[in-house]
Amino acid sequence: MPTSNAIDWQIENIRGTVFVDGQLNPAMLETWIGEVSENSPSKVNKTSSSFIGISKSSSGFLRTSWNADRLDVILSSEEPKQGQPIAPISNVSSLFERFVDRIPEIGELVPVDRIALGLVLVFQVPSEAEGLEILLSSMLSGITLPSSARDFLYRVNYPRESQIHSGLKLNRLATWSVSQVQVIEIQIKQDGSHVQQTISESPFAVRLELDINTDKEVQLGADSSELLALLKEMELIAVDIAKGGEATMRA
Repeated sequence: MPTSNAIDWQIENIRGTVFVDGQLNPAMLETWIGEVSENSPSKVNKTSSSFIGISKSSSGFLRTSWNADRLDVILSSEEPKQGQPIAPISNVSSLFERFVDRIPEIGELVPVDRIALGLVLVFQVPSEAEGLEILLSSMLSGITLPSSARDFLYRVNYPRESQIHSGLKLNRLATWSVSQVQVIEIQIKQDGSHVQQTISESPFAVRLELDINTDKEVQLGADSSELLALLKEMELIAVDIAKGGEATMRA
């Protein structure tokens, strides 16, 4: 159960995304993912205009991909589709510092036009009803629902101005839900009929998906130092929402 008024979140994944104005160097990306994960990449697929690399670190699998103008760096479990956590929320600052904050170190990183930070958190609960009760009492205290409510999903964006970049709007998109993940196998027979079977079923969980990003209408042209400063500002925003819920966003 949650301690005090907070939820004991577990980190499912962390994502740093930058939109660049120009080409990246696939060789530099391969070097970077090896240095940050402290391990040789287990999978690399690179061309002159794209890159996909996966490397196992002591904190999870680091996935780095670049295509067109978008670069994504994602830290998750070995089986991200299963929603397996990688660490408790108490480790989030050190994980940001070790993985996301090192994105500006990528060699030949061209000016960055947009930045986004993603954080997905989960907390297992005994039942859907109890998960909803916990969520409404600790994260969404301003919402009232009957005890019979189900299939809960609440999404909101409270933009605010950046405190380090004058005139820049930061979107604070948060999605809370209570759900259960199922893996289903469907076998198609020769006559066109099908048989459906549940392969695995995870416990019910409260889930928070955060996407903090810069205004898409503003082309930043940010250098490495400004990129790092904005990433750190977004990280603080994400942690505040995870701890304080929607009330933090309204302040």
